[in-house]
Amino acid sequence: MLSNIFFLLFLTLTVQARKWIVPGALWYDTTGAKIDAHGAGMWKVCSTYYLTGSSYASSMQPRTYSSTDLTNWVNRGIQFPIPNMFRPKMFYTGDRYWIFGQVNRTVQSLWSHTPIGGWHNGTDMLDPHNSTTNFGITDQGVFADTDGKVYYLASADHNNLQVNIIRPNGTVGEIIGDISGAYEAPGCFKVDGTYFIVTSNKTAYAPNPDKVFWATDLHGPWNGPQDIAPESTNTYNSQNTYDLVVEGSERTTYVYTGDEWTIEGDPRSNYVWLPMSVDGTNVTLQYHPIWRVDVRTGEISTPEPGRWYKAPRASPCNSPVTFTNVKGTGAMRWVSFYYTVSDPTAGDAQISINGAAAANISTYNSRAGYSEVVPVGLKLKRGRNSIEVSCTGYSNFTVSLKGIEVHDDY
Repeated sequence: MLSNIFFLLFLTLTVQARKWIVPGALWYDTTGAKIDAHGAGMWKVCSTYYLTGSSYASSMQPRTYSSTDLTNWVNRGIQFPIPNMFRPKMFYTGDRYWIFGQVNRTVQSLWSHTPIGGWHNGTDMLDPHNSTTNFGITDQGVFADTDGKVYYLASADHNNLQVNIIRPNGTVGEIIGDISGAYEAPGCFKVDGTYFIVTSNKTAYAPNPDKVFWATDLHGPWNGPQDIAPESTNTYNSQNTYDLVVEGSERTTYVYTGDEWTIEGDPRSNYVWLPMSVDGTNVTLQYHPIWRVDVRTGEISTPEPGRWYKAPRASPCNSPVTFTNVKGTGAMRWVSFYYTVSDPTAGDAQISINGAAAANISTYNSRAGYSEVVPVGLKLKRGRNSIEVSCTGYSNFTVSLKGIEVHDDY
């Protein structure tokens, strides 16, 4: 009950527009509900992006959200009553919109004349001859090339990542390329004639170092793999799901979109989206605790420095550390907590606002303990606020706290 009361501190009764992408934080749609689209893909129609993923709170049915800025998302609802559809991806070919999803290790298709609603059930579309052991396919993706042709990517037979052409009638055609190895969760994008496939190893819902392969032709040969992020970060505790290209007036920006799964893989899972740097054949994630991309220009930006409150002492574990006179406006703000822990699996930092019950920071941002800067969305009352930081964990668990930064917007 106390945690539910504390949870209300993080929400505002009137939904507030968001300006920033915050990896690992709780993301809400325009009604204030937690965004629930996992293993998702994106498709752009005119100036609108459509995000379609598995709704883990609704039997993994395909749910779509729409946005014109990649930060504020409108829930467009469950698109078709089909349960257990993993990693659904929307695309357009043959004068129809399609959603391809993985159901029972096969490809299940849906089609419509519009990106929202009006979906019709297709059939299992993967040619069984493409599967040498009849094991079928798992974690799948879709890639649309610059010439309009669309391709299907999937982990097949446990140990082969294959690329199939998708015919204009929405059926899966022949294999045109493959990468040998136990890889899954593929995404693909193209830069100056070079194709890149981002994929992960197979460790269920546990994160691992995602890899990048590259080739000048989808048929291959494929080079790699290379790490997309430092191995120690396990891709910042995430798994690739889709790789977005934002073509702006000033630059083209490449965006990694991934899931930060709970170990059970459930609706509590969050999202890690980060810009990618592409230098020749080297692709690396550029980690920012708070960032955004201007969909008109393609430019990446981060917030201006906020109001800084230095911690009166570094350790909140023996007794809580309290920040007083923290200015609030009555609206939602991102508040960044600067701290490190001895072992993120051995304990957690906690926060309370104006005497409310304490709650773990990781409940509101799953990067807690894994990043030195952890932004949390807080609604601070107008005027002066008190923010208390404490910790809970095993006897050898320690927290080193530097301070907090209150940003000017949300």
